[in-house]
Amino acid sequence: MFSKHTFCILLFMALIYRPIDAANTNDLLKELKNAGKKERVEILIDLLKTTRSANMDSSFYYGRKAVKAARKINNRALEALALKNIGINHYFSAQADSAIKYYMDAAQICENINDRKGQANCLYNTGLVYKATGDYQQAISYFKKSMNIEEELGDIEAKAKTLNAIGNLNQNLGNFQKATENYLAALRINENRGILKEAAKNYNNLGVLFYEMGQYSKALNYYEKAMEIHSSLNNKRDLAVAYNNIGAIYHLEMRDYEKALNYYLKSLKMRKESGFMNNYDMVLMNTADVYSLTGRDFKAYQYHTRALERAEKADNKKVLIQIYNSFGMHYFRNNEYEKAENYLHKGLKLARKIGQLNQIRDIHKNFVDNYSQQKKYKKALEHHQEYIRYRDSIAGQEKETRIAELEKKYQSEKKEKEIELLKKRNEIQKVENRRRLYTIYGLIGFIILLVIITALLIREWRFKQKYRTIALEQKLLRLQMNPHFIFNLLTAIQGYIYKNEHEKAGKYLSMFARLIRSVLEYSRAEFISLDKEMQTLRYYLKLQQIRFSNKFDFEINVSPKEESTEQIYIPPMLAQPFIENSIEHGLEPLEKTGKIEVNFHIQRDFVILDIIDNGIGIEHGRKLNMTKGKKHQSLATSITADRLSLFKPVKGERIKLTIEDLNQSEHYDQGTRVRFKIPLKRKND
Repeated sequence: MFSKHTFCILLFMALIYRPIDAANTNDLLKELKNAGKKERVEILIDLLKTTRSANMDSSFYYGRKAVKAARKINNRALEALALKNIGINHYFSAQADSAIKYYMDAAQICENINDRKGQANCLYNTGLVYKATGDYQQAISYFKKSMNIEEELGDIEAKAKTLNAIGNLNQNLGNFQKATENYLAALRINENRGILKEAAKNYNNLGVLFYEMGQYSKALNYYEKAMEIHSSLNNKRDLAVAYNNIGAIYHLEMRDYEKALNYYLKSLKMRKESGFMNNYDMVLMNTADVYSLTGRDFKAYQYHTRALERAEKADNKKVLIQIYNSFGMHYFRNNEYEKAENYLHKGLKLARKIGQLNQIRDIHKNFVDNYSQQKKYKKALEHHQEYIRYRDSIAGQEKETRIAELEKKYQSEKKEKEIELLKKRNEIQKVENRRRLYTIYGLIGFIILLVIITALLIREWRFKQKYRTIALEQKLLRLQMNPHFIFNLLTAIQGYIYKNEHEKAGKYLSMFARLIRSVLEYSRAEFISLDKEMQTLRYYLKLQQIRFSNKFDFEINVSPKEESTEQIYIPPMLAQPFIENSIEHGLEPLEKTGKIEVNFHIQRDFVILDIIDNGIGIEHGRKLNMTKGKKHQSLATSITADRLSLFKPVKGERIKLTIEDLNQSEHYDQGTRVRFKIPLKRKND
């Protein structure tokens, strides 16, 4: 499909690489000799523009002379025009900072001489520079400044152009609602003023936007409207692009291959008629794919061959890779394995040459299928290993997207819990309403009334208990996965990505995903195996080490070691809130490296869980908080106490919690010990 990025590149190329009229340059130089002072500045600016695409050094030279000459005669308007054009030179030379400086100098002069239109144009150009550097927020800011002036001047057509540019930026930022509003506003202006060609561009942009949002019916509708305008204007070049866009939706998204084929063939025909052969080989490839999907292999082969010829002639390496891969799989499906290998090798060689990681990965996967079918398992294994390597490498580049998805998933889970809690509250409200209704019928009889009220009270108590449990789970979940922990950890992982330490980033991201999964899964369980609890604590402590820059070490021990941790069951996540307290209130103030020990000692009837740190201790921490004016109340202690009260006794015993300040104790110099005495429960109990 003709992407926005491709369109921008082609437009950029058209602006730069237009034919140079050498004779015109010579004529301007002749005129320069006998020109007056003002005419001299104007001719120098024309020379700046004329030589831009042929010799950038000459263009800069004429630009400097134009500025100097304009200042000499104190013509601020021509000075601003020269500065703006020098800014354009820097923009085309990818010198963003210099381009912005010249544009802003020109804008300031325009403001001083009340040339509002010139000022708006300079601000618009500044927005283009920020867009090119990826600073979309700054780009939007300057586009809006330009648009404010355009509105003051009543320059509606310029406003429509600026709205379209802002819409494109909002689309890149993922602000699809704002992008839609921008495009529609530009469209209304262009339609009202009868500027059909620009309206068609707006329709096309809306089509691209809704395609990105996965709303293919709307995208198709806008593409068809753009197509109708191009057809009415007999604009065959843009019509060819519209046909290809529509064909791609039917092909890739709606799976209506006959309609897709019809539009692809129209696009090919229109390209021939208009002489617009750009991306012709890609449309041939799309057509071949549709023929292949509908079982017309001979037709597919013909179009693949035509695409191959054009791509080889144009040396279009990206298309060649796809064609070689397609040919390889064509011969594979026809059991011609040697020919398949030959084309796959060609594609792989070319993909490696230009660094197309996705294509390298896919070709290795096709090699696996090819060699497996021939029972050449050693070669199949080699290519499988390469496939895995490239797949993981590409995955490393997608880590930032995956982090965003994890955050979104976490928020979604949290919202679901809140909805569930609201439903329970509604149920309780219904019960209370029902109770009021039953009291109205109290005259039926004291005994019946008593039975009904008793039943309702019991039911209400159970609902409240259930509500209390859910509310406690919510508090516990928030305590275990607080926003500071998630944000700081994701920022640390993002740092590894920016430093290209993909292996570390992948390792810690995987660990974070497992931790979230464990917390969400185990928070609803009454008991989990000891080995699962230990694994979750390891993930949590390792990730906290990243968050606090390895400010502490930790150990997780089990004694006696011969005990099977898979057979012993304990309530999940008792230790985690106190570990967080140890880190943030015990170890954080230390100037040395701290240490946390988590010890599980299995006795005959109990599991003793100790969380021991060498931090500043409870009393010292309380005094430190008082000196800082803080009043710290341990949520971990209160929430855990409420939680323990809900656990049913195991073999007549309840879980007991003790917290001890270890400062100046017999065996420790400082620190805190939290101890749980948990009744022993084995798997089959």
